[in-house]
Amino acid sequence: DEDGIGVSNKQVDKERQSIETLPEEIFVNVIQLYASSCTPAHHLTTATLVCRRWRTVVEGTPFLWGKISGEDRLHRIRKALELSGGVPLDLEYDEKTSEIKPGAFFREIGPHIARWRTIVAQFHSKDFPLFELETLRAPILKKLHFVCIYGWQAKRPTLFGGRPAPTTLEDFKIAGIPLSLDLLHLSGLKELRIIRHATLTSAMALVVLRNSPELEVLELNGFKATDSLKSDQDAIQLPSLNHIIIDEIPLELAEWLLLKLSLPSLQRFSLSLDFEERPPRILPLLDPHIPELKRVVSGASSINVKFTGDFYGISIGELDLLFGSELDKNDVLAGELFEWLVSSFGKGLANIPVNLCLSDCPPSHVLAGWLSSRVKVTRLEVWSDPYFGVHSMDDVISALASPSGSSSSSRWTLPFLEELDGYLVWKGDNQDLVDHIRARQRAGMPSRSKGGEGTIGAPEPLKEIWLRYAGKGTNRKPPLDENFIESMREAAGDAKLYWIRMGIADTKFDSASYAEAGPSDFHSHSTKGYPYIEEIPEDLFIDVIRLYASPLTPVLDLTTATLVCQRWRSVVKGTPFLWSKISGAESLPRIRKGLKLSGDVPLDLDYDQASSNIKAADFFKEAGPHISRWRTVVAHFHSTNFSFSELETSQAPALEKLHLVYDGWSVWNKTLTLFGGLPAPFTLQNVRIEKTPVSLEPLHLSRLKNLILSGNLSIPPAILPTLLQSSPELEVLSLSDLYGLNISEQLDQVAVQLPLLKELVIHKIPLQLAQWLLSTFSAPTVRRFTLCLDVGESIRNPILSLLDSHAAALKSAATNASLLGVAFHASYYDVSIGNLELSFESSLDSKEALARELVEWLFTTLGEGSTHLPADLRLSDCPPGEVLAEWLSSRINVTRVRVWNNPWDGMHLMDQVISALASPHPSSATGWVLPSVETLETNLVSEEGNPHLVESIRARQRAAMQDPQADVTIGAPKLLREIWLWYGGKKVNRRPAPNEKFMRSVRDAGGDAELSWCAQRWGAG
Repeated sequence: DEDGIGVSNKQVDKERQSIETLPEEIFVNVIQLYASSCTPAHHLTTATLVCRRWRTVVEGTPFLWGKISGEDRLHRIRKALELSGGVPLDLEYDEKTSEIKPGAFFREIGPHIARWRTIVAQFHSKDFPLFELETLRAPILKKLHFVCIYGWQAKRPTLFGGRPAPTTLEDFKIAGIPLSLDLLHLSGLKELRIIRHATLTSAMALVVLRNSPELEVLELNGFKATDSLKSDQDAIQLPSLNHIIIDEIPLELAEWLLLKLSLPSLQRFSLSLDFEERPPRILPLLDPHIPELKRVVSGASSINVKFTGDFYGISIGELDLLFGSELDKNDVLAGELFEWLVSSFGKGLANIPVNLCLSDCPPSHVLAGWLSSRVKVTRLEVWSDPYFGVHSMDDVISALASPSGSSSSSRWTLPFLEELDGYLVWKGDNQDLVDHIRARQRAGMPSRSKGGEGTIGAPEPLKEIWLRYAGKGTNRKPPLDENFIESMREAAGDAKLYWIRMGIADTKFDSASYAEAGPSDFHSHSTKGYPYIEEIPEDLFIDVIRLYASPLTPVLDLTTATLVCQRWRSVVKGTPFLWSKISGAESLPRIRKGLKLSGDVPLDLDYDQASSNIKAADFFKEAGPHISRWRTVVAHFHSTNFSFSELETSQAPALEKLHLVYDGWSVWNKTLTLFGGLPAPFTLQNVRIEKTPVSLEPLHLSRLKNLILSGNLSIPPAILPTLLQSSPELEVLSLSDLYGLNISEQLDQVAVQLPLLKELVIHKIPLQLAQWLLSTFSAPTVRRFTLCLDVGESIRNPILSLLDSHAAALKSAATNASLLGVAFHASYYDVSIGNLELSFESSLDSKEALARELVEWLFTTLGEGSTHLPADLRLSDCPPGEVLAEWLSSRINVTRVRVWNNPWDGMHLMDQVISALASPHPSSATGWVLPSVETLETNLVSEEGNPHLVESIRARQRAAMQDPQADVTIGAPKLLREIWLWYGGKKVNRRPAPNEKFMRSVRDAGGDAELSWCAQRWGAG
């Protein structure tokens, strides 16, 4: 990248380092999200291969393995069942996509039926056996979804051996399977969906509703009950029901439901019914629900009106009303429905834009007076099925082309229409279509006077016209008749014109692109805006493709792009630099393809041994003959027998960036010499060597912009002065974990000017080397400064005086800081502000005096304004006396405190810190320790909770509210507004909270403070 250090690789490396420092509970959450796919066991198994820690955590966390999917292979299902231990199981099986047969799947999970929590199964066979679920009980089952796509033809199945469903069942969906529902005695449900159930009776459905007063979702769809209902039955109260779908059920049951149901929480309502005559009875039954329906339609930006041969419907927001009728007057009935909606929801409804859809219905529907006079139809869709011989949709377009009615009262049909979409191209030259479009556009042209002779105003001109092939056959190419194209273009005027096949926009009409590309190049895309991609300049299009190609598999993605169409193939294959990224995550054939199509452009090589599909030797063997084109080499490896091949023996004359990163634990038994012992190419500007024993001295590194050395390398310290002096344009310098350096001789005290240095990291290097660096170089433009050193037993920090000369750089790094961070750990203390971080290890038992010295020095260097910043105090396994330091309460505005205990170290001193916050203390000038703290975060929670923590929080909150029961002396602390709790035992972090009683106690003690467990708000409901 232009700044020198590779941004993407730098980010990846930081993530690799930081993920190991994540709390285990967060790490487990990351793995859980990673495995939330259709093959969870496969993904979890992959995670166990990363490293020993990952394997230990993943395999030792049973709930991660609780999802069992039929798309995993059988041996992975067995592994998941074993590693899930005794946790509840969530089962998913789709016969169409499953890797294994249903019998094998259910045989494996059957013995674990006592742990089944949810089961979602979709069948495509017509005689699918339900196995153990037919004979055994699932005592903790909460969710049961069974869907048969093609209709059940086997015997009528019975679940649970004819016994009632478990009382834990809350979500029940059955579709196309005639289960014996009466035996289940369903009750206490929150979601109920019964679809295409041949034997369901109305009485049975009502019994389930009465026994499920907390129902939230109800769908009754496609069954024909024959029993009668008693009109004097009591109403059913469903106060939590927010989503109801009534679709093709007996009319009597639908009317009864509308009459008897109370729906105060309704958010979505869908009603679809079939009538033999006009429906006078349904709309009045909706009147009692008008207040709830108003909420359902609120915020709607458009109205959808649809006519088919037998149905008419209107949708507004989350309200769908669809009625079937054998009458020929569906347009009249729809008008009555619309008038009812306006009278119910307000006249403002008539001002909302309407999308009108006509599908194989009488063309007279578009002439309905209310569609032109009462609503604002802005979009018209016309659908026609050629196999039924219905082409009366032509008459619809004819109706749009001229005013209708007598000469004295004529008006235009759908005068506000702006978009026309439909199956309209199907015969000959379609001249009548062209004429109708021309007439409509001419009438709406701005140059024509509104209200011409014999009219009541002119229509709006069309802005978009979308045409589809309406003849028989589904693979019709776009029409290439230039006369038709040009006629349509002329007729459409300023309207945008598109050709659409099968409901998908292919391309904008453009005769030049037709002539250049030909018919085979027009392809499908699922968005209406797709045609515009053909209009963007080629250089911008190439940028889009470059960003589309992922860094991990660029050749695979580029190959996919070449399959879209001839133009894409020509541009992508003809742009060599797109193919210049060569990744080890690809297969060898794709690597060879990338090397070939990249021509002579410089190459960027990226090999990660952990994710690569091929061996390092094979990767560099393929890339080796092209070493003269190598521009960047980024290699991550975890074994010490990694092969660098040509990089050890040959020169790479154009190399600009070299990253060699070893993240294994083995010890190298050799030193690597690069470029055959010759100096590095003068083009090299970016070097990163981590834990890799590269011999740096022969390289004679100079003119660098980025230098990162890490991992106890065998670097002769004497080369550093020369290296830094010869790299005056250095922008990033990072020296870390170099304790192996032998500083046996005095380093040259030469002045090193680094005027462009932006980032400086000095982390765990010998103190003598750090002192030399800080005393010799000048870097006034540093924007990020990180220093971490071991000062041993010194009672005064020997580094601070050396930092005085870098005051300008420190101020630059701390600019615009919004938070001050102070941390005490068992072995170190740390202060950070903005992009400035100073951390020092000390073998002294108490680091409070050293930390105060550092903070006071910072305030002096940066200015007293820093004292007003809110501070974050982190205490981890340190002596409790640190928090009692008077200066922490008087000099620093601590608003957040994090108290952390490591159970593996056996230190349990942190409870004393919490005690210090709970009552006044004489060491504090304000009377209270850290009086401004508003956020408390801690992991001092065991399986049993922590009663001491509860009482400390209660005492603190009472004092803040001046509670008479509180011990208040000089003043009062601030109220805690946030309490963040984590599990602090030796097991994997628990979610949900392991002790509900404890959490309720904390919530009561905290009052109005927001309580969170594992970074998620607790008890919000």
